[in-house]
Amino acid sequence: MIFTVRTSTWVEKVYYLIASKGNIVVLNQLEMQSSQKTFSVALSRDMVPSSRIVAWYILNGEVISDALNFHVNGSSLNPVEVRVNMGKDFVRDTIEISGRTDPGSYIAFSGLDYDYIVYDTSTFFDEFDIIEELETYDSHTNLSFNHKWYYGEMEYEKVYFPAQSYGVDSNTTFAYAGLIVYTDANVSRIPHDCNETLGYFPCHDGSCYEIQQICDGVRQCEDGVDEMGCKFSN
Repeated sequence: MIFTVRTSTWVEKVYYLIASKGNIVVLNQLEMQSSQKTFSVALSRDMVPSSRIVAWYILNGEVISDALNFHVNGSSLNPVEVRVNMGKDFVRDTIEISGRTDPGSYIAFSGLDYDYIVYDTSTFFDEFDIIEELETYDSHTNLSFNHKWYYGEMEYEKVYFPAQSYGVDSNTTFAYAGLIVYTDANVSRIPHDCNETLGYFPCHDGSCYEIQQICDGVRQCEDGVDEMGCKFSN
């Protein structure tokens, strides 16, 4: 995957990492020859299904950072061969199913009652269920934007888009990426008097909202930060 980093001033180095499912998958640095640099990163299964790239540099003792969320498709990448033996016990009461694919791959089979096929009912377990389950490992972070397409009542396609972080300063940029920073540099944050220990969190203008007001469908902040990243069912 190809990324481009731009800085508003010249710096010697820009550092970046890619995190997914609570793990730091890639950590590296870029030698900057100008205010812009394009580089590539090899995608891996450790980045499936959603990852975040966080880039930062230090200027005059202050950490300047930004982040981008992106989706990585890790399903149906390997050719799968399925063989069905209808005469396993010679009376056709038992069948044998075997699968073959590339080494290191994982194959799972699920059985459905015949009536579900006859009445064209959706399966209990599909690709979207797997992706959404993996996304729960990143429920504490920003995820890629997505849109679901339906055929009748059945979900048949999910389209993902890269998305910027909700963070408005370095502190919240790292926080929305699921990272905790330990440094003696200045990781800036918008000033506020909210006591997070008691369950009060800051809006971007410095006012506060309570933890139980997160994703309640009502904007407590003028900028709507308390409703960012929420999932609502229509």
